[in-house]
Amino acid sequence: MKTYIKLLARKIKTISYVTKEGNIIQGTIIKIYSHYLTDISKIDSQENLTINLSSQFLSTTKQNVNKSVIEYFEKRFLYPLKTTLTSKINKNIFEKLINLGVLNEKYMVLPYIRVKNIPIENLDIQSKTKGLGFTGTIKRFNFKQGPKSHGSKSLRRPGSIGAGTTPGEVLKNKKMAGHLGFNKKTIKNVNILERDGYKLILKNSIPGKNNTDIILKIKI
Repeated sequence: MKTYIKLLARKIKTISYVTKEGNIIQGTIIKIYSHYLTDISKIDSQENLTINLSSQFLSTTKQNVNKSVIEYFEKRFLYPLKTTLTSKINKNIFEKLINLGVLNEKYMVLPYIRVKNIPIENLDIQSKTKGLGFTGTIKRFNFKQGPKSHGSKSLRRPGSIGAGTTPGEVLKNKKMAGHLGFNKKTIKNVNILERDGYKLILKNSIPGKNNTDIILKIKI
């Protein structure tokens, strides 16, 4: 079974990072949210566990929080939290997190997770790309432009979209204008350039706009 922990973070901005050798490379600053351990359960006879980590506090108004959510966190002596991520770990890894000081032995009393104690070498990142709205075929599928000469009326038009007689309709999955972007994308084995507590500087750029939430999958 793959062992990883999911954490929620926020993309701050993209920067130019100067390495120790004096080279300038692209980097991204992210900040990990504070997380709370809200649930632990066994999933098989080998004592593999699933843990729920919650973050981002919510206001307890009736308009945006269900009663069941409020009662769920009241049993754990917490205010309602917005995001809950489920991770699958081995019992030995769970004990390792306790030894590293990530979890407290009395985790049911003190469910706070010490993220700064988690050893992170590289990680996988899941985020959403920038939404570009309704775009044409040239920008969406890299179609070529039509002739630019005088009198041309097909500079950025998509061209023919099907026969007029048989079958007499537009076939499915035809490359046409439509929505572009705002898709889930996963980047694997992202290297860490610098770490300071809950703040990380990652190598290269991360998909998505600034100040958007991303999911980190940390291998342990």
